[in-house]
Amino acid sequence: MTITMTTRPTQMTQPPAADVDDTRERLSVAHLFGFLIGRRESIVVAARDRATLIVGFLFVMAAALAREYDGEDLRREPWHLLIPLAASLGLSFLLFVIVRRWGNPERTFWGEYRSFLGLFWLTAPLALLYGIPYERFLSPLGAVQANLWTLAIVATWRVALMTRVVSVFTGRSAIASFFLVFVLADLLAACLLLIVPVPTLQVMGGIRLTEAEHLLQSISYTVAVCAVLSSPLWLLTAIISWVKSRDAAPPPPPPLRPTAGPASRGILTLAVAAIAMWLVFLPFTQREQRLRSDAERMLRGGDIRAALAAMSRHERHDYPPAWDPPPRIGWPEPEQPPVMDVMKVLAAEPDAPWVRELYIDKFERRWLHSVAYWNDENLAELLAVLDTLPEGAALKQKHSDMIGVARSATQPALTTTSTTQPGAP
Repeated sequence: MTITMTTRPTQMTQPPAADVDDTRERLSVAHLFGFLIGRRESIVVAARDRATLIVGFLFVMAAALAREYDGEDLRREPWHLLIPLAASLGLSFLLFVIVRRWGNPERTFWGEYRSFLGLFWLTAPLALLYGIPYERFLSPLGAVQANLWTLAIVATWRVALMTRVVSVFTGRSAIASFFLVFVLADLLAACLLLIVPVPTLQVMGGIRLTEAEHLLQSISYTVAVCAVLSSPLWLLTAIISWVKSRDAAPPPPPPLRPTAGPASRGILTLAVAAIAMWLVFLPFTQREQRLRSDAERMLRGGDIRAALAAMSRHERHDYPPAWDPPPRIGWPEPEQPPVMDVMKVLAAEPDAPWVRELYIDKFERRWLHSVAYWNDENLAELLAVLDTLPEGAALKQKHSDMIGVARSATQPALTTTSTTQPGAP
């Protein structure tokens, strides 16, 4: 007996419809906002879309304009706009090397980094908040407080967002991703606060700082100390998280099959509009920066008389609101030009009231707050300036105790000089 067996061709199992749709979906405005709040599907779509790199680059340049449109003279120093781009390239590569899973043959190194760099750049819209001109409608102290709060909010948001991105992109747990991201953030904060100049800590009370400078100094030193002291702990937890996540079997990360087709017009339009928004303000803010830059070049070059005359031809509101012309008192930088030299010029020239008020305040904070920096030579200069300065009488009355100390300190030297005859032994 013959038994005939018939077989039916088996049908191939179709991939889930959601996965097919997901790979064809392009980065859109809705996905951008979803990305910024950490939605997994938006992160995956952004990682797969080749246009993410272009969109992210445009937002990085928009963020650079937001930082510098009213902070630097971009006509003379346009390279300031490239600092965020260069920093993002270095930080993204370092973070990628730390969090990458090296055993996945389906992902090439540079192809995976391209996707990761696009995700890293896509956090740049948060930095647009740095463009809020607090100095134009708040007091100097209020502006510093608002800027510090904005920095804290943006930094916290970006750390939380990158933690989510790393978790989705690599398949690591949220806790492991947080430690790997935060150790880099902590070390970066410590390095920046140790490198970027802030008002010098006045241990012995030598120079008086403004309220805004006191706040900036205290916050900066507090954060720097906490970042440095806690860095070994964050480094240890990051190493443990990296080793454990390498040995464990986490869920596989999403495949990075790049999407094809034209980029979404909506997201490209939004990125270009973010740049154009700051370009609109450049004609107004850059005039202020050009005036500031010209005055600073003359002052630091030693042409004090020309600088004060140029400043006096304009009103205070023609310059940036938070501008502190050199020299900055109490900062870790050379005192160029010396305040005493500026006061000698002010004593002989009828400069604008706002210019005189600004430098008299610097003179008071530099020389009439403490005797810590007095010596025989500058004491004589100090008294000579007070005697010739039109505002000298008011300053003598305001600081009568300090002036008395100065005169008593120089009196013995003056007496000895007047009583010593030429040729006397």
